[in-house]
Amino acid sequence: MTAAGVVTGVVTGVVTGVVTGVVTGVVTGVVTEVAVAVMAGVATAVVAGVAVQGAARVVTVAAMDAAPACGASHRRPGLPSGAPGRAARACCRRSTVMRLAVA
Repeated sequence: MTAAGVVTGVVTGVVTGVVTGVVTGVVTGVVTEVAVAVMAGVATAVVAGVAVQGAARVVTVAAMDAAPACGASHRRPGLPSGAPGRAARACCRRSTVMRLAVA
């Protein structure tokens, strides 16, 4: 083995090591940055989804509270305040169950 061979081997080894190290570092850095950005995006989407779901529940419950639990067809005519008949009571129970399911 000559001195020139040793020098060539050392230079080749150093250059290969440096290039490999730089490429590995850059790829690792890019992958890490992309992963962090994706995780941040997912977290933002989850928070936004929870907020939308909560707002939808509030709107649904408000709409249920604003609407009468039973339609006029369920009222028995001739009774004070349009007292509900059996159909109305069943409707009220269904409405209450729906309210509890949404709330």
